[in-house]
Amino acid sequence: MKFIKKIVSDWFYSKASSKMRKEEYKEAIDIYMKVLDLEKDSGIVNAITLFEIGYCHYNCDHFDKALHYFTKSYNIYKKNKTIMKMKPFYYLLIYYSSLLKRKGDIELADQIFKEAKEIEAVKGSIRMNRAITK
Repeated sequence: MKFIKKIVSDWFYSKASSKMRKEEYKEAIDIYMKVLDLEKDSGIVNAITLFEIGYCHYNCDHFDKALHYFTKSYNIYKKNKTIMKMKPFYYLLIYYSSLLKRKGDIELADQIFKEAKEIEAVKGSIRMNRAITK
């Protein structure tokens, strides 16, 4: 049963990612929510999926919802030092810090951005693919 559940989850994740790449954010969110439902106990899958949901909300200008999902993703990442080194975590930190700054939490935004810069320094060649100015 676990194997079948994983296959279904992977299929949903792939479909949601495809929708996100096509900028069909609402559809992507709906599908990512199914992934979360199937992967209740998977920290890394949940962290990445929560980030993706937040990213979709961010691009729909649903900043409060984006902040909610970025915060949940961040909390999972922070519990696992291994996944903190993954590329999605860097982008999570960039988007998360921009929303915190927008909300007026400058101190936490600066702390989160500093974490991103530390990862960038370690990775060396990671660059932001676009300015986050929303």
